[in-house]
Amino acid sequence: MATQATARIDLRLRADLKRLVEEAAELSAQTVSSFVTSTVVERAKSVVESAQRVRLGRADAEAFLAALERPVDHNDTLSRMIRDVEGRTRPGRRKT
Repeated sequence: MATQATARIDLRLRADLKRLVEEAAELSAQTVSSFVTSTVVERAKSVVESAQRVRLGRADAEAFLAALERPVDHNDTLSRMIRDVEGRTRPGRRKT
């Protein structure tokens, strides 16, 4: 069974904040390390997800949806690329 490598983060807190974290960990029936890890990872995932999400106002959202609904103007290059992709993805057809 493969194990994942671990890395270390050193953190300095004021004494009162350390006591608060220790109390929260104890109330959560976790070690301080597991409490801090789970809390920080949860928050990190939230921050990354939020940064990756696109937020649009109503006018921009409507403009975006309208652009998606407009027909695509196929030029020769795009049409050729579509045919190539379709040829590779059809079952039983192989590109030679």
